[in-house]
Amino acid sequence: MASSSHTTTVTAPGISSALLTNVQVNEQGDDLLDASHLGQSDGSASNLVESPFDGYTEVSISYIGNELPSVGATGAVTVAGAVSASLANAVCTSASVTGTAGELITGEATYREIASA
Repeated sequence: MASSSHTTTVTAPGISSALLTNVQVNEQGDDLLDASHLGQSDGSASNLVESPFDGYTEVSISYIGNELPSVGATGAVTVAGAVSASLANAVCTSASVTGTAGELITGEATYREIASA
């Protein structure tokens, strides 16, 4: 479990002991679909319909440490503290670790909620 001085903790696949520096939780809603057609008269309102797709939640984590989660790794993601989110089933969509001479090793990982199988 990674933690930081602002008492936010994260449990995620591939990250266990890193020191958190940033946590961002994004919720993406359903987009309306434009079903307008060429037969509509000039100046008529757009024909918008609800999307059949569900929105999703995405959690991005920045940390100090050399852990590198595997892209495609799945599992539960829990963020608790000043920022909170809970994804029962998520996939790691991106991960990176950066090291520069004389600097701390830092990493970033992003997890996206997926439907249960």
